[in-house]
Amino acid sequence: MPILLFIVFIDLVGFGIIIPLLPFYAEHFGASPLAVTLLMAVYSAMQFVAAPLLGALSDRYGRRRVIALSTFGAALGYLVMGLAGSLAMLFVARVLAGGMAGNIAAAQAYIADVTTPEDRAKGMGAHTVVCEVDPVRALEAVMDGHRVMPMNEAAKIGDIFLTVTGGKHAVAGPHFDAMKDGAIVANSGHFNVEIDVDGLEQRSETKRQVRTFVEEYTLEDGRRINLLAEGRLVNLGAAEGHPSSVMDMSFANQALAAEYIIANRDTLSPDVHNLPKDLDAEIARIKLTSIGMPIDTLTEEQTEYLASWEMGTA
Repeated sequence: MPILLFIVFIDLVGFGIIIPLLPFYAEHFGASPLAVTLLMAVYSAMQFVAAPLLGALSDRYGRRRVIALSTFGAALGYLVMGLAGSLAMLFVARVLAGGMAGNIAAAQAYIADVTTPEDRAKGMGAHTVVCEVDPVRALEAVMDGHRVMPMNEAAKIGDIFLTVTGGKHAVAGPHFDAMKDGAIVANSGHFNVEIDVDGLEQRSETKRQVRTFVEEYTLEDGRRINLLAEGRLVNLGAAEGHPSSVMDMSFANQALAAEYIIANRDTLSPDVHNLPKDLDAEIARIKLTSIGMPIDTLTEEQTEYLASWEMGTA
């Protein structure tokens, strides 16, 4: 079992670090096909040499420490690749060499139970606007302190636009017609169809690269629209992917999920199963402890009350 867990870990590190490094290595160091092949051979050697060794360490020091080691290794890998600016909204601020305070950031799509780009932008001092088609999510955005309006209206006042919808043409041609001079448009939701880049091209007289990953389109009336990463996923196409502070939890979930499947293979049906909540909660507790954020614990009396329907009904 420990050896299996560490094979999973080595695979994750390989796909999360070595493979993404291949194009970077080739671009910046002029690596030959032979050099790239040797790098992949190193990855293969890691699987055969490190897995049994780390498996033995797991037997000696315990599975929980192994998981901590796995997540720490993943974190180091992503730090090597450079995690600065890997979050989409943070990248927008960095690439412009300025802050977001006072700007109006318009984002499309909202999910109340996760930290959204809108929340991050608001935390950095921006005035945030959410454009939604789902009335429940729109209401949640209002209750969380964001302004909500149609995209046609947001296009007139926004300084920074970020699509996170997973759909097509969230920012369409007519929206560019209403945008301010110098508006910034980026996509962090899905493929490069979220922004109507063809529509922007048709409305533009000139296009130039003002800095890495930033293309400035000059429209017929002289207004300029800045498109990040060609409309592709900005945190992947223009930064370094997801930060280690997110991926360590993902890797922990994947490792525990693999262990859970094997341990319960006789009772699990062929289907898609949710990770048990107790495993999710354990990972969350470990993460909170690692960042120095303690939380409260229910007393026995409080736990009993929550589980009872007899108390508090008189």
